[in-house]
Amino acid sequence: MTAGYDHIVVGGGSSGCIVASRLSDDPDVRVLLVEAGRRDAGLLSTIPGMIFRVAYDPRNGWGYMTEPQAALNGRALSMTQARVLGGGSAINGMCYSRGFAHEFDHWRALGADGWSYDEVLPWFRKLERSARGGGRWHGNGGPMSVVRGGSRLGIIHAAAEAMAQAGYARLDDLSVPEPDGMGHYDWFIARGRRASTASAYPGILSHRPNLTVMADATVLRVIVEGDRAVGIEVARDRRIETIRAEGEVILSGGAINSPKLLLQSGIGDGDALKALGIPVVLDRPQVGRNLQNHTAYVLTYTVNAPVTAYNYLKPVQGAIEVAHYLFGRGGFLAEGTGNYGGFFRSDPALSHPDFQLFVAGMLRGERRGPLGLLPDRHGFALGINEGRPKSRGEVRLRSADPFAPPVIDPRYFEDARDMEALIDATLRMRELAAQPALATLIEAEVGPGPAVTSRAQIAKHIRATVGNHYHVCGTCRMGSDADAVTDPQLRVKGIGGLRVADMSVAPELVNGNTGAAAMMIGERAAALVAGRGIE
Repeated sequence: MTAGYDHIVVGGGSSGCIVASRLSDDPDVRVLLVEAGRRDAGLLSTIPGMIFRVAYDPRNGWGYMTEPQAALNGRALSMTQARVLGGGSAINGMCYSRGFAHEFDHWRALGADGWSYDEVLPWFRKLERSARGGGRWHGNGGPMSVVRGGSRLGIIHAAAEAMAQAGYARLDDLSVPEPDGMGHYDWFIARGRRASTASAYPGILSHRPNLTVMADATVLRVIVEGDRAVGIEVARDRRIETIRAEGEVILSGGAINSPKLLLQSGIGDGDALKALGIPVVLDRPQVGRNLQNHTAYVLTYTVNAPVTAYNYLKPVQGAIEVAHYLFGRGGFLAEGTGNYGGFFRSDPALSHPDFQLFVAGMLRGERRGPLGLLPDRHGFALGINEGRPKSRGEVRLRSADPFAPPVIDPRYFEDARDMEALIDATLRMRELAAQPALATLIEAEVGPGPAVTSRAQIAKHIRATVGNHYHVCGTCRMGSDADAVTDPQLRVKGIGGLRVADMSVAPELVNGNTGAAAMMIGERAAALVAGRGIE
């Protein structure tokens, strides 16, 4: 077993890069960061407007698929997780939202002591370098550049006006404790380039003597001696080696790969592990269970005026935008996705918003090839996420082969309340589209379409078209109860020297994008390992 590291971080994603960088701030601490993917997602990944190419590049993801979903007519959905340094922050839509204060307070009520909103807010501020400046809700001294969102598209301005006409509050900041309303999302962008945790945090892409970054290396298992994790077994360059950790092993593989690695290491449901021939190190049945994810449903419309991003595909306008970006890091290519949106109630009687909305100023193309997602006509989309679904799924091993993809079974709409809420939300969005500011521009509703009117017809369309939003969490749930996989200090219960630091530890989903929450967990995990508080 190769020695030489105080701490080993497995997974160089949104959380893992932060953990490795923060731990290596101490020059006397030797840190190894192991990432299964490549060191960067390519030049296009740095250009915010090229998200449609980067996110779907098979070189940047694991290529996972869900099991066929009974409630979706037996469809299996893409469940790609990032496989590159920076993880989701290197390939996602760069949208910054935290979730609601009451949701983090509920984490604490579920047994995640120390994770209430007031207790996690300082860690959100610590990671930010916000264009809004420092203050009660934001930080301006952190590594991650966060800029104000905006758009020049007429359809976005029309949608914003329609939301006001529908009675939604217009918010200047969607990262306040309870963002009940609509506004421009902030973006993880720095001087016109994508800001990922790999590019923003010191030592990940730059040299730091006490931080070793090992890319293109797949960790096969955590090595446990007695009741303590002492290292990892890793495959790279067609050979397998073992590497010792004198301090701790921190798993940051995400809500699919962190439980997968625990199971491969013999930590999980003992009966299931025995059935696969994997020696049981610790019988902890909840590893991989409690999986939650946002389903993503889209209403699409064509419009009768040139007010959408389709304008940018015209040769002259396209050339102007390219020049604007190349020489000034501005224009459409410097913008993230989800220009405008926010949070709304599927039922007005609810105490808090339960859905998230994104307005996309274009219709996604359906052609094949690298440019097939580009629009072929003027239109826009209303994308809605079910913020706090009731259905629960699981991740489990398919076989004892560590290179085999896991079984991912979200069990979407297994709880019938999720379908009813999504139908209600769809009806609310149709009310939004009927407001004068949008109605005068809409030519036709493409999906679900004007013939789809009853709840049963809407449900049928949902089952045929709904997708994932890759916001998986919960599979290594933290808590104070005996069944929790990790404790509130993120330590795997029953195994010393082993923690999990990613969205898998979240007891429940937040209504919002999970990238910022994953980064917050990374910041806090590093401090827990180092035994320090907020600085």
